[in-house]
Amino acid sequence: MERLKVLIITNYGYYFSQLQNFPAPQYLSGLTSIRLEHVSISSISTSLLELVNLQKLSLIMCKIGNSFNECSMHNKFPSLLEIEMESCEDLVTFPAMFCNLVRLKKLSITNCLELVSLSEGFRNVTNLEVLRLASCSKLTALPESVIELEKLRIIDLNYCLQLSVLPSQIGLNSSYKGG
Repeated sequence: MERLKVLIITNYGYYFSQLQNFPAPQYLSGLTSIRLEHVSISSISTSLLELVNLQKLSLIMCKIGNSFNECSMHNKFPSLLEIEMESCEDLVTFPAMFCNLVRLKKLSITNCLELVSLSEGFRNVTNLEVLRLASCSKLTALPESVIELEKLRIIDLNYCLQLSVLPSQIGLNSSYKGG
């Protein structure tokens, strides 16, 4: 299993899967991408955090709960470049521990209808280039710290119907030429 690069687990059942006997992180040391669909993350969150070579994490229709809020952040996901969260019904706030992922370049959160906020700690995601928050209908504001992300070049806020507050500096000093 050490040579495994991509792991996709899809549950087509009505209830969220509780994964049992998930391989220990040392057996998944070569894993660079994981995609979980309709899975309860709490059953494996500790193992996920130990995947040191993981570059892409996709959570589709997953039950996240407090899985990532209850763990210490020290050296977790050191290689993670991309997070995709789609249709995660219980995602209310972006997990604060993810705000310390300094290598993260792309964050996509779509159809997470209960998402209401991003942490002010978001300023720590210093290498973020793409922020996609599409169809997050309860999101009302972006944190002011978003303007501190110097590498951020794309923000997609399509169908964030309650979004009424953007950082005051957004759009100033922009090099956007239109088109």
